[in-house]
This record gives sequence, structure tokens and C-alpha cells, in this order.
Amino acid sequence: MATPGVSIVDQLGSDLADQFEALAAAIRGEVPFDEAAFRRAAFDYFDRCAAAGANPDPFFDWIGTLGLPRPGTPLALTGLWEWAIEIAHDWEDAAPGRRLHKGTGYYFAGMRDIALGNLDRGFLYMHQAAVEDRLSTGDPMPPRPAIWFVTLDPRHVGQAYRDKVVEYEAFLEARLAEYRSSGRGALSVADYRDRAQRHVILLDVVTAIAYVVARTTSLASRRTARIRSSEFAGLILSQLALQLCLVVEDLMLRAPGSPGGTFKPLAAWYAPQATMALSDAELGQLNGRFIAAFDQTLTEVLDGRQVAAFGRPLSDRESDLVAAYGVRNRSAHGLERPAAIASDFDRLMPRLYYAVFAALEVLYP
Repeated sequence: MATPGVSIVDQLGSDLADQFEALAAAIRGEVPFDEAAFRRAAFDYFDRCAAAGANPDPFFDWIGTLGLPRPGTPLALTGLWEWAIEIAHDWEDAAPGRRLHKGTGYYFAGMRDIALGNLDRGFLYMHQAAVEDRLSTGDPMPPRPAIWFVTLDPRHVGQAYRDKVVEYEAFLEARLAEYRSSGRGALSVADYRDRAQRHVILLDVVTAIAYVVARTTSLASRRTARIRSSEFAGLILSQLALQLCLVVEDLMLRAPGSPGGTFKPLAAWYAPQATMALSDAELGQLNGRFIAAFDQTLTEVLDGRQVAAFGRPLSDRESDLVAAYGVRNRSAHGLERPAAIASDFDRLMPRLYYAVFAALEVLYP
């Protein structure tokens, strides 16, 4: 946001400050807006930023005074972000090879979209902001708000969208608390962060989890429970579950000593390290049960009952991994989805989170 106690003239220079005043007056309907004049003033400001090696953050901060969604902000004004970012890109394109740091603009545009419920575009903007921060700092994990957002790290109180990060982290911590209280493991949110910082290879994992957390929280209400009986609901919910299954698979695939390959040989390799007795042959047998009777088999796994025609009961950790295996294979092919994925979604998702936590805890000490 605009820096408290610092005038717009001091931040932007008199020409661009005047153009911001003209923009505000045009929004109020007092005068016509001269976009060409605004662009010229913005280009001059960007020239000064480039000459001084400074980020044009104040430009995006002042756009934020008009375009961030707050009570009373007209919806149309939230579209100012695309216009402002386009001006910055046009300045870059006018002289090939020069570059502005656009991370603040992308970050605020991401805030806008997430606040308005457009999670896909919001996360795209947030990740692009992180790309800008990496380009500007040369650090793969720069201590900047975009990285804190996509890794769900609320410890830095100065980040503009910290409230949303706190909300998402609270959801993750609730799943971790269930994981610990069930006796499956001891992973805490601090351990989770520590692993991400020590194992750079996990950055893709933690950012994928953050996105699934955001989507899960958007669906975790009584209201959405009433709109899950369509075939389309099964498709959408199964794709969300599949993302966690792919995280489990990726954790096994990238782990030190991994044999590579598909989910089944990876799970057979991983199982004994996680004190599970699952063998390659047993996983094949369980896959056969999913193929023959998916809904029944998934319900049996989630209920903790012995799977029909399978010779022994599964432990909690085994059930979590088997659920991930069955859902991964069924959801990665075609559009038709079994009814159980939607009807058991609220029971299934915690088990998939637990499978992720176990793999993190075991394979990335």
C-alpha cells in the first residue's frame, strides 16, 4: 500500500502524482481520463526507477489504493491491475532487454483474485510474483510476501495478505494435529516448514499443497455439500483429490534412493521404510479390487474395514497410502468418476493429507 506519511509526489514525482489525481477524478466522474498522458508519466517514472536501480513498487501501491477489493470498492476498479501491469510490460517492450520488477503488481492482483474467489488465477499471479522476486534477487527462496504466500508461511507479519495465509495454515495445522493424534506420526507445522527449507526439491510439493489447501477450504462448507451429486462434481472433486495423490507419488519419486517408476513399485519400496507391510503383490491385489468394485473398496478402506477378498486388515498408514493409490489410478484416466469420490470426499481428503505427511516425515528426515 501507499507508504504512510510519505506524499504521493515524493513517491512518484509530480507528473505521475498529478496523473493519479486525474485518474481518481475520472473515476468519480468529474473529468475525462487522458490515458495517453497517464502512460507517458508512468513511462517517465519507470525510466527514473531503471536509472536508479529501484523497484517501481510505489506505482503498484497507489494502484492498490483504488483497485484492491475492500468494502465499498466498485468491482470494476479491481480490473485496474491488468491495466497497470500491462503498462509496465509495455515500458519493457519499448526497449528490448530492459526489465522492471513487477512482483508487487502480480502479488496485489493475486490478492484481488483470491479475495473474489478466483483461486486459479490468483495463484497464477502469486506464483508469477515469486518468479519476479527470484529474478530480482537471484535467490530461489527469497524472503518476500509472494514466497510466504505460496509456502503458507505467516510468520512474517508485514505481508499484505497475511490474514489469508493464517487461514490456510490453520487448515493445514488442523490436518497435522489429526495426523499426530491418530498415532500416524509426529510431524508438526514447524517440522513441515523445516523440511521445505532444508530440501529445496520440496518447493514444488509445498506450493502444490498450498494450492490444494486453498481449494479444499473453498469447498469445505455445508453449502457445497449440497452441490456434489452431479457427475461434474465427481470430476472436480476427484481432480482435487488426484492432486494430493500426485504429491504423494512425487514425494516417493524424488526421495533419496528412489527406484523410480510408477506408483505401485514406488509404494512397495517406500512401505517398509514407513513400517508398513505392503508388498508389490499386495498392492497389485488391492488395485484389482479397486478395478472390480471401486466404490465398495474405497468405502472399506476409509471405514477401516478389511477389504473384501484381501487377506489381512490394513493399518492406518497403509489405508492412507492405499486410498491414494486407488484414487490416483482411477482419477488419472477419462472423465467418468466413481460416486464414492464425491460422496466420501470429506473423509477421503484428510486421509490423503495424512499420506502426504507420512511420506514427508519418513522420506525427508
